[in-house]
Amino acid sequence: MKLTLTLYCLLIGICCHSQDIASLKNQLALEKNIENKTSLYIDIAWEYMLIENDSSLYYAEQGLEYARENDYHYGEVITLEMKGIYQEAVQNSFDKSIATYIEAIEIAKKNNIDYLPSLNLSIGVLFERTDNFLKAKDYYLEAISTSKKLKEDIVTKIGFINLAGAYNALGEYDKGIEAIKESFTYPYSENENNAAHSILGSLLMGKREYKEALPNLIKSVQSKNAKNDLRYKFHYSKLIENKILLKDYSGLDTLIPIVDNFYTKIEAVNEKPGLVSVLAESHRVLKNYEKSLAYKDELIAIKDSINEMKRDDLVYDLEIKYQTDITKQALEKKKTEQRVSIIVAAMGLFLAALLGFFFYKNKKKNALLAKQKTLLEATIDEKNTLLKETHHRVKNSFQIVSSLLYLQSENMEDKEAQLAIKEAQNRVRSMVLIHQKLYNKDQLVGINTKEYFEDLITDIMESHQFTEHSINYSLEVSPLILGIETITPIGLILNELITNVLKHAFEEVTEKSKMQITFKDKGEHLLLKVADNGKGMSKVIKESSFGIKLIKALSKKLKATLVYDEADPAGTLATLEITRYQVL
Repeated sequence: MKLTLTLYCLLIGICCHSQDIASLKNQLALEKNIENKTSLYIDIAWEYMLIENDSSLYYAEQGLEYARENDYHYGEVITLEMKGIYQEAVQNSFDKSIATYIEAIEIAKKNNIDYLPSLNLSIGVLFERTDNFLKAKDYYLEAISTSKKLKEDIVTKIGFINLAGAYNALGEYDKGIEAIKESFTYPYSENENNAAHSILGSLLMGKREYKEALPNLIKSVQSKNAKNDLRYKFHYSKLIENKILLKDYSGLDTLIPIVDNFYTKIEAVNEKPGLVSVLAESHRVLKNYEKSLAYKDELIAIKDSINEMKRDDLVYDLEIKYQTDITKQALEKKKTEQRVSIIVAAMGLFLAALLGFFFYKNKKKNALLAKQKTLLEATIDEKNTLLKETHHRVKNSFQIVSSLLYLQSENMEDKEAQLAIKEAQNRVRSMVLIHQKLYNKDQLVGINTKEYFEDLITDIMESHQFTEHSINYSLEVSPLILGIETITPIGLILNELITNVLKHAFEEVTEKSKMQITFKDKGEHLLLKVADNGKGMSKVIKESSFGIKLIKALSKKLKATLVYDEADPAGTLATLEITRYQVL
């Protein structure tokens, strides 16, 4: 039965056999067996979900009602899972989906139904879709452990494939490869095999083994109907991404229309960024600059839409509530078993009278406090909304400037002028990133240094064109929340220091080329270090260069001193000691 595979098919692209909906409806009308009829409700809901049709939710709910009317608890569990899948995968209603999954778990536990591995996989996928890959990993491991005991080989195999995807997102590539290898020890269909090869290719790409990844990614799309099957969209996009990294543009003109066709068909907005990003980069390398810029603008709009829809905090709160309710029920049961059989009536009456007195005494006071609290919360919400909108508008303005600089640089033939504009674009991006984070988070006046440095450095490295090898870098950052007046100049200085390393540190970038960035709180000052193992810095610093002037001006604002030394054993070490800063 495919009921245990539905959500995992959506995640990894496993193709379940498509059936004629009209035929299924005819079977549903004639079927009398409770189990078979419930399965037909699920089959119809599944087929409608493949085309992202609202009828999927209708048939899932009809199946749930039918199962409850007939006291068929297993049917309740599987129809609830189908409902949760639709809420998550099509509606992007993560709060509703987690509540539905939890309801299914409670019914399964209450009635001793062996369905927890499938539900744990479903919840793992939900957390993965909200970018909480650590949580997703935990649920996948739990699903694998339970399904092995129950000898459910299909769920175990898909659990290993999903686990490999989570490891890929966490950057634990070797663990992901081991999980994929483990999945190959279980029976599989062609489409499951293709999905496993796609994730294996992604893991090898994470290790920068692009040549080794290519044959796996090619295998992942070798299916008769792959070009028209939406579940293969990310297989194709990864194949294009890998070919671009290899600078092998052969066949891109054939692959791009396939991904573009997938992009126009999908409705789930959270699945669009990966596709449109690949389309933008594909057109860029093929020098279709207008199409590339159009896709980049569309990517910005899609990400804004996704950020407004995410309900991560609510998902976590519901999960915590579920775990708390389980603990509470266990404690109440224990108290009930230990409760004294006879309660002194007089003590009960006395307690009731005492509580009534205090309730009357504090009723008016509590009502007044509640009213004041409501007014205060409304005022705070209004101010936060205005501040958030300000950050949004500032971010959009900076983004327009960045796009104009990008367009200008692509039409320039002078390499030095083009490089200067590219550096200006990176400076603007460092400020775009600040306001993007302020707009997307509940913290409206401060930035987490660890998250910001990681995103900024990734942005800088992706914007730099390397010949064969990219510079290996490591990052060690204390997670501080800094005010915008502090993080803005620090971000600009870090951008200049990294750009100097990329431009001047290495005659030729090799596998041994390294850069290390550290940022620590030393109590009375902050310490930023950027070290490389390159050829070393010239003893004569060009004081007239714009980058040096910018660093000096920003250092003055931070009451900071910048010192260049020789790194150990070779290269350059730039040390910035900051004495004026705001930690929130």
